[in-house]
Amino acid sequence: DFQNLVIPEEDVLRYLDDLKNDPAYEALATDLYIHYYDVNERHEELLQWIDYGLDNYKKWAPDSRDLQDAEMSKYLFHKFRYLKYHNAPAADILHLISRNMHNILLFNEFQYFELADFIYENSDYHLLGKILCKVTELENTDEEVHNELALWERRIDKILRNGFEDEKLMYFVLLIQKNYGELNDISEADHLENCQFYIAEYPNSKWPFHFAGTIKFNEQRYE
Repeated sequence: DFQNLVIPEEDVLRYLDDLKNDPAYEALATDLYIHYYDVNERHEELLQWIDYGLDNYKKWAPDSRDLQDAEMSKYLFHKFRYLKYHNAPAADILHLISRNMHNILLFNEFQYFELADFIYENSDYHLLGKILCKVTELENTDEEVHNELALWERRIDKILRNGFEDEKLMYFVLLIQKNYGELNDISEADHLENCQFYIAEYPNSKWPFHFAGTIKFNEQRYE
């Protein structure tokens, strides 16, 4: 328990430093340093070790791109929370997320939702579409996740109906209507009507045609 140490701090830090100097345990030592400085609210040292992780994660997983992405994402999420807690400029935080978006690989839907909330509050809707689509790649088996997806469906539907066009947002809202529509009282007929609305509003978007076509195919109506 790093908050209630029963051994002197210098012994803890000496142990962590020994771990860090062993290449086999450097990644573990970095995570432990981050945890130690986080729980003890040592903000300057915390940021130094988050950045150390971001600078070194590739060498800890040289043969696996997915593992590299997961390691990077872990440190990026730490930095996101740090910057948000310290009221860094929103533009800086959005840039951090945006420049790493392609490689973000988290395994907790609510970490994605936390990122999405910040992006939504700062009205970067193109970036929002990218992060929400990453949520749909996870298993989404938890009921709380379903309820959160339904909340985001309502938000995104409103954004699209107000004239903001984005393919990833369109895919997300229609996918959630299809899979969890009942949570927002959206029947299959309502889902088809929404597809037709979006076809009229955004004729160049492929997703309303795709989801409407799926509904009609399933009903064996080839119109």
